[in-house]
Amino acid sequence: MEQREIHNYSHMQDEVYDVVNEKGEKVATATWHEVHAKGLLHATAAALVFKDASKKEILIKRRSNSMIQKPGLWEYSAGGHILAGQTPEEGVRAELQEELFEGRKLPKFVIRPVMKFFNNDIPNNKEILHLFEAIYPGPFFHGRKEVAAPPKWVKWLDLLAEMRNKPEKYTPVFHNIIEHYQRSQASG
Repeated sequence: MEQREIHNYSHMQDEVYDVVNEKGEKVATATWHEVHAKGLLHATAAALVFKDASKKEILIKRRSNSMIQKPGLWEYSAGGHILAGQTPEEGVRAELQEELFEGRKLPKFVIRPVMKFFNNDIPNNKEILHLFEAIYPGPFFHGRKEVAAPPKWVKWLDLLAEMRNKPEKYTPVFHNIIEHYQRSQASG
């Protein structure tokens, strides 16, 4: 299993990200390993995909059991690290492509920025998370490297209830995303 993890995710450890200051301005670059080992501030992007404009159903996915961090847990629709030189929107589009449209062209749909916030969900992970939302009913073609099974639609209110009742089933960053997203919707 350990060799499979290294084989499947060696590309992540070779990725280079912009190291940023608190304002989000680039101050250096570092690899996946460096940003996590040294606790360097870097940028990530996440998308919440809703089935339609009512936002009553959200797409969630289960992380592959071979993922380095939080394997097998449920999380938001798509997301990950923003590569050096990418904008947040380019980063989120790349993650949508990789995780939900593997082997296919990314369809045209609106991806709307919602907010950004500081995320420190696990030790030494310091990131500015850029949160987006999108409306797209499918179909999806999940990336088998990072996603355990086809993503699934769940009712928004059912998801919120289950995250309260069974928090251990969901990644810490997903809890942070939901908390910030709900606050933004209440104030917006």
